Amino acid sequence: MSSIVTVSWLSFRGTLKSFQTGQVLGTVHLHPFVFGAPPRIDILHRIVVWQRAKRREGLAKVKDRSEVRGGGRKPWKQKGGGRARQGSIRAPHWRGGGVVHGPRGPKSYDYTLPKYTQGDLTVVDALQVPTHRVRETLPILEREEWSSVLMVDGGELDRNLCYATRNLQKVDVLPSRGLNVYSILLRDKLVLSIGAVRQLEQRLLQDCVD
Repeated sequence: MSSIVTVSWLSFRGTLKSFQTGQVLGTVHLHPFVFGAPPRIDILHRIVVWQRAKRREGLAKVKDRSEVRGGGRKPWKQKGGGRARQGSIRAPHWRGGGVVHGPRGPKSYDYTLPKYTQGDLTVVDALQVPTHRVRETLPILEREEWSSVLMVDGGELDRNLCYATRNLQKVDVLPSRGLNVYSILLRDKLVLSIGAVRQLEQRLLQDCVD
């Protein structure tokens, strides 16, 4: 039977409840190094800025002197005209000429950033529902007040859950490998399966060892 556990920032032992009925079943322990760390607002801000910058396409582009139309010949001869010598009407100082050091098309705003996490959460032992019908999944979301929620599973995503939530606004389902700070902050609630918790603990604690 599917179960859930509610965890606060400073609690490493949570109450395990039935996912279907809400009945208390027991407790579950979480690693304090992963789930007990106080939130760093500055780090969360840096990561959100990084993720949004990574998504920017940067398509601005202007023509340089090699791309401007015309100007294949000198506008006038080199000497004898009493005017300054000119080589092409494509030159940047001419009206309609090429642009110097302008944007040059697709640009990446990506940059490297250390990986950090995360906020208050709910832990479930299995992110599974018996059917793909929305009307049978909504009571669970309403009972737990998951009107804005990100669900993360450690294994293969349950097809029924994906179908049942795909048309629900502010309800997202991700595999643990796709978990990121921007997606977490985008929703009010974070729901992790126990499998996802163990994978995240292993990954984050391995980063500490390395």
